[in-house]
Amino acid sequence: TSINQWLDPNTNYTTLRAFIQRAIWKLEDDGHVAQPVAFIWYQGENDTLNTTDANLYESRLKTFLTQFNSL
Repeated sequence: TSINQWLDPNTNYTTLRAFIQRAIWKLEDDGHVAQPVAFIWYQGENDTLNTTDANLYESRLKTFLTQFNSL
């Protein structure tokens, strides 16, 4: 996928956000304190297919991380 497919309000972003929110709610329902501090991001192969996307990847990833941190 391209990083653009993971930026809000695209489906991948909203699906990921909903999945994480459900996991947090489940942990809290089970009596745990849920405070995610890290995640693994393995994406970007499609952003190497053309120079424009490759050059914009860093700024798009920063945008994604800003959006993701608002969860």
